[in-house]
Amino acid sequence: MTAIRTKEPYLHSLDLLRGFAALSVCLYHTGFMLKPGFHLLPGGYLCVDMFFLLSGFVIARTYDPRIAAGMKVGAFCAQRLARLYPLFWATTLAGFAVVMAKLYQDHHVLDSKPALLTLFGNLLLIPNFLKPYGLDSLFPFNGATWSIFFEFYVNVLFFFCWPLLSTRRLCSVVGLAGILLIAAASQKHSLDIGDKTADLIVAIPRVLFSFFLGVLICRSGLKGRRRYGVWPSLVGLGIVLLAICMRDTVPTSMVWLLDICIVVFVFPVTLIAFTKMQFPGYHARVSAFLGNISYAVYLLQTPLMILYAGLPQIFLREKIAALTPWAGMVFLPAIVAIAFLVWKYFEVPAKHAVRQWHAALVETSRGAA
Repeated sequence: MTAIRTKEPYLHSLDLLRGFAALSVCLYHTGFMLKPGFHLLPGGYLCVDMFFLLSGFVIARTYDPRIAAGMKVGAFCAQRLARLYPLFWATTLAGFAVVMAKLYQDHHVLDSKPALLTLFGNLLLIPNFLKPYGLDSLFPFNGATWSIFFEFYVNVLFFFCWPLLSTRRLCSVVGLAGILLIAAASQKHSLDIGDKTADLIVAIPRVLFSFFLGVLICRSGLKGRRRYGVWPSLVGLGIVLLAICMRDTVPTSMVWLLDICIVVFVFPVTLIAFTKMQFPGYHARVSAFLGNISYAVYLLQTPLMILYAGLPQIFLREKIAALTPWAGMVFLPAIVAIAFLVWKYFEVPAKHAVRQWHAALVETSRGAA
């Protein structure tokens, strides 16, 4: 279906964009540590759509040649699970521990059976339908993992649909998903959807639109020559920041329309611009650092926030609101440092271990045959 491309140069600009998106989502959720009820980036939740867009681009760029060369579904799934699953698994277990401790403190009841069944299902990428303690999140022990659930399954969908994904069909998929996305946003009054159990269906166009638009951009030839450097990238990030901070400046009834404009126009244009950028050595290393920690920052934020917010109550008998803004000023650099350690000493070794395990399994099955 697609010609096999020669290996393309690594884009550190996309590392910068990925790191920026992860930190933006984290800042959106941790604003209460700086000031009660405060959102530092009011539209930061939209950076999840940036993740899906980047994912579509990177998956197509990486796997189009491999699938064209005959890559099997087992190898593809092993590659994606090695990248996504170990930290998903670890942060879900960590989240279970801190969420259950908080719920027991709040309710003085251990609702263990539905909670354990939900945990077991979540670890197998099955959403929550039992709603322990009335929790209606798809993944209640680490809210951020809802997007990883969708990420894995849209990756698998990409693999199986790959022979059918001509440019015309991709345009049709993106167009149809875009129409459904507009309908979902207008119904929910924003694009801050996907983490609730009730949002399972309406979140699907949110994922499909951005992911397959990323695939389409990768295959479209819009990438162009890579010639722009660091300063244009900072201008681009500034434009994105301005766009996602505009949420509180528009009437509530118009928020959904602003969200659609950002996801449909601002993010794709930003991605196209960033694919044309080259960074010199130091800036490339900084971008690589931000890209490396992005996944850990994203998945660690919820369990660490719950744990961190509980510490003042345990040791000082004070709520974290009494410690703002210093609580936030400590938490934000701390999560970056912790994310780096998790990436280096857990993510990377775990990814290699899963890939080696799969390679050994394939070798064993060949020997048995």
